[in-house]
Amino acid sequence: MTLKQSRIYDLDVLRQAITVSFLKETLADELSSPATVCVIGDGFASMTSLLLASRTAQRVILVNLTKTLLVDLWYLKLFLGEETFESSVDLVQDEDGLCKALEKPVSDGNGVNRVIAIQAEHHKLMSECPIDLVINIASMQEMDPLLRINTLKICVR
Repeated sequence: MTLKQSRIYDLDVLRQAITVSFLKETLADELSSPATVCVIGDGFASMTSLLLASRTAQRVILVNLTKTLLVDLWYLKLFLGEETFESSVDLVQDEDGLCKALEKPVSDGNGVNRVIAIQAEHHKLMSECPIDLVINIASMQEMDPLLRINTLKICVR
């Protein structure tokens, strides 16, 4: 992943790789069926890329602040390649867009699983997503308190 993204293998990537390994071992039953994993505040799409590469998630809901989500999507595109990125990643901004994205098969047909990207300001859309596991990558300090509380309420429903 880091080679495709022209990044160094730093402690953040190591921590996330260990986290994916831990999740696969600890939650093997929950993640054995087609799982939808929500990643909040990824940063460089590291966790999203690892979840896709390890086949830990069949669908990833990626939520981040707008500017940071743009960075996530750029690095995800570097990891997946342009053609795969275009066929498997949906940026949704409203309920209609989310419904269309959720109706698509969880795989693009070439073995690459789907990613649905949501700007944090549209966090209420998460309540419509069939989420099996939520991973928060140290993002909550960046969100204003009301957005943080509302996002957590949706995740914990």
